[in-house]
Amino acid sequence: ARGSQGVLFQGVPFWFAAGARRVVAGGAALFVPQRTGRGIPWRGERYAAMVLRPRGEPQWFDVGDAAEVDAAVARLRELLRDPDSDTADVDAAAAELNRRLITPCEGLLVGCRLLHVAPDGELNLLPFGVLGPIGGPKLVERFTLNHVGSGRDLMREPQACSPGAEVHAFVDADFDAGARAGAGLRLQPLPGTRREAAVLQAHFTHCIVHAGAAACVAAVKALHRPALVHIA
Repeated sequence: ARGSQGVLFQGVPFWFAAGARRVVAGGAALFVPQRTGRGIPWRGERYAAMVLRPRGEPQWFDVGDAAEVDAAVARLRELLRDPDSDTADVDAAAAELNRRLITPCEGLLVGCRLLHVAPDGELNLLPFGVLGPIGGPKLVERFTLNHVGSGRDLMREPQACSPGAEVHAFVDADFDAGARAGAGLRLQPLPGTRREAAVLQAHFTHCIVHAGAAACVAAVKALHRPALVHIA
């Protein structure tokens, strides 16, 4: 990514980025050359993070055992899905993942404002924005989070929006629209998201709001080079 696009966490199995630096994070396995004639020289999968700044050498950080990180991700997701979860338990699980994934690189995120997130594997399911120390700010409060498909997305030349390009807000979707009879999953409406659309309309002249049944997949796919898409 270019210096103006921030720190980039890239790798296998995940990428995430922020600020005026680039950070590469990925999976690795320990190589043990001493062998007794049995097995292979690779020992366990781990996560690692490599920080790339505009100047200077890359810096590597050991994030920890991959299985433990994946288990921590599953634990946090389970708590977030349960509406009866204790807030303290959620904060503790988020803090544990913050300690594993963010703290090793914390010193290099100083001054960063934009965090690009391009996860892989189980980390695709991790809401990075909720990570943070207990009693401290969450990532979503510290950075503008941007999820990308891969680090290559940050290398592409940006395309300017055409004059008069529209902002589209998809809010308060009708989750029952088009649902099959007898479907077991029931989602509650989100009327509060209409207030988010009102804020966007106050800031952007060309803002189109899609709400209710109009906030659908087909409408999203029909967009052509919008200036901004907000899905709530």
